[in-house]
Amino acid sequence: FFRDPETFELVKTKVLPSLMADRDPADPIRVWVIGCSTGEEAYSIAIMFSEYMEREGRACAVQIFATDLNAMSVERARAGLYPKSIADRVTPERLRRYFHEIDGKYRVAKSIRDMCVFAKHDIAMDPPFSRMDLISCRNLLIYLEPVLQQAVLPIMHYALEPHGYLWLGGSETIGSYRDLFQLEDGKHKFYRRKPLSVRRPGDVVATERAVASREIGLPMVSVRKPSLPAASDPQKEAERLLIA
Repeated sequence: FFRDPETFELVKTKVLPSLMADRDPADPIRVWVIGCSTGEEAYSIAIMFSEYMEREGRACAVQIFATDLNAMSVERARAGLYPKSIADRVTPERLRRYFHEIDGKYRVAKSIRDMCVFAKHDIAMDPPFSRMDLISCRNLLIYLEPVLQQAVLPIMHYALEPHGYLWLGGSETIGSYRDLFQLEDGKHKFYRRKPLSVRRPGDVVATERAVASREIGLPMVSVRKPSLPAASDPQKEAERLLIA
C-alpha cells in the first residue's frame, strides 16, 4: 500500500487537481492499474481519491479498472483481505477509516472496493480499455523484453484520454516513444499523453464492437474471430459474454 509515499503525495497535489478541474460531476474519472497483482496499488489510489474529494468538498464518480495476467492474484485483490502487517505501511487513521478488522486481518471498506473493478487481462493480447484519465503501470515494463515494451506503450497511449497521465515505476521510461508522451515529472515518472496526427502501423486501432463493454464500466471482452462460428454476430457474442 502507498508504495513510494512521496509519489502518491504528488498525485494528490498535482495530478488529481488537474483531472478534477472544471470536471462535470457526472463525468467519471477513469483509472487503469496495469499489473495490479493483489490489489494494493488500486486500493491505494481509490483511498487517495476519496481523501482528496473529502478535503476539497468535491464529489465525482471514480472508476478504477485493475488488471493482471495472474487469475489467482486478481481473486485475492477482489476479496480485499490483507494481513495485519499492512499496518506498517498504512497509517492508523487510514486503517480506521478505510479498513475493517476481520478474524485477525484487515478488509478494505466496501466504499473503496466499490470503486475498483478487477479483471484478468493480458495487456499484450487482449483489447485495451479506453478513455482513461490516468494509467498506473508501475514496475511492469522492467520485466518485459524491449520488443514487448514497444508494443505495450502505444497501447497505453491509445487507452488514455487526450492529455491523460501515464504513471511509470521509478526505474522505467518511455524509451524512444517521445512522440507519444511528454515528460511531466522525471523524478516520479509522470507523463502526459501527446496527440498523434498520423497513426503508425504499430498503433492500436479498436473497433466499436471490440470495445462494446466500455460504456457500462465493465472490463473489456476479447472476441476472437477464430473461436466464433462463421455465422456468429460479434456484437451479440460480446453481449452474451458480458451477461455471463
